[in-house]
Amino acid sequence: VGVAQCPITAAQYGWVQTHGPCPVLGIGTLVIGNDAVVPTGTSGGAAGPRTTALAVKEGVIGRVMRVGVTTDHSLIFLTIE
Repeated sequence: VGVAQCPITAAQYGWVQTHGPCPVLGIGTLVIGNDAVVPTGTSGGAAGPRTTALAVKEGVIGRVMRVGVTTDHSLIFLTIE
């Protein structure tokens, strides 16, 4: 659907971003200019690097613009549309 900037419960409404620069929680080794994907498994809503072994199962959400340390936010140019 998109990236929420804070948790949204079922009793609330909120805004999700689908396009443009967005801070996203990163896991793994993200590289500037490479695809960011929704990794398989329990990622807790984080974005990770695309892997060749799982490329078919991973959904690309955008491209990495700026890298933060793992488990911190990286800047991703979202292309979810």
